[in-house]
Amino acid sequence: MMTLASRLTPTMHKGEWGFWSRGATGEWKNLGDAKYGEQTGMDVFNSFIEGKAAPIAALVRDLWVGKDFSGQPVTPRSAISKSFTPFIGQNFTQFMKDPNTSSIIGSLILEGLGFSSNGGFIPNMTSKTFEEGKDVSNENLISFVKTYADALGSDPETAFNRIFTGQKITRVSNGAIIVERMPLKDSTAVKKKLGGNNPTMKLDHTIPLELGGSNEESNLKLVTTTQWSSYTAVENALGKALKSGKIKKEEAQKLIKDFKNGAIKKEDVLFRIK
Repeated sequence: MMTLASRLTPTMHKGEWGFWSRGATGEWKNLGDAKYGEQTGMDVFNSFIEGKAAPIAALVRDLWVGKDFSGQPVTPRSAISKSFTPFIGQNFTQFMKDPNTSSIIGSLILEGLGFSSNGGFIPNMTSKTFEEGKDVSNENLISFVKTYADALGSDPETAFNRIFTGQKITRVSNGAIIVERMPLKDSTAVKKKLGGNNPTMKLDHTIPLELGGSNEESNLKLVTTTQWSSYTAVENALGKALKSGKIKKEEAQKLIKDFKNGAIKKEDVLFRIK
């Protein structure tokens, strides 16, 4: 829909308003002033409607003309399979075969919303959502789908943030979206960038990952080794309380931030989740 709208929205080119479209050769043409045999704005609209026709309508059209929308011959098997397989199912198969597909679920979500998912995600070879060179088992795929569905159902805004920033979601703990820890080489690079490339400093997640924290730099801070060690017991206790349902995500995150800022003591946090 966005692509169609962009093609049928009047724009200024060469000092003239019109339905300008740039062809494959780089030449600009005004669809509203097309010569005989050239594509017009109505042709663009008709092509869009024809290409997006509902499955049954598409099946009738293909059988009538003897070929599908891409010009391929129609057989009963191909017509039924293409017409009754949901578009999202076809896209899923395509994404699974494409090694450059970044996040399968994220791509399907964008496709469902009408956005192109050809770019904007980190490739799988970088994000390591699935291990390269190995087949994805049905069990792993179903688990992956369920995890991302839970994340989107619990906190859509955070889920989209994690997907778009290439962070792998591993589970959802009582509403908190938990992501995989960043690779050591990445955390080392951040630590060096912040000026803490020495053994006396540690890179700490202000909101721990087990409480729904992010691997983004805004959630990372350099602390001394002593400070970092003092956080462990409190973080683990809050993580356990969150998972068991004793405390909600928002309160857990507020408590850990207050504790690290020195506003409350360890005993205050432990008393709250006792």
